[in-house]
Amino acid sequence: MKDGICAKCGAREVYKQRDGQFGINVPISMFSKTFLELYVCAKCGYLEFYVQAEEKLRQIPENFKKVE
Repeated sequence: MKDGICAKCGAREVYKQRDGQFGINVPISMFSKTFLELYVCAKCGYLEFYVQAEEKLRQIPENFKKVE
């Protein structure tokens, strides 16, 4: 989705939220939160969220359970 192509339908109608438009924060640990970026396909409605701050990605393995 970040490349402008919908991961579901292949359309090039992907839009990203404007900075600060939708403040979605997710807890990473007891003392840390991260902001999510929203990407949505205007053709099929599929959407994806991404962790905005790369430094927060390092905290994921420490605080989340890995999907097996």
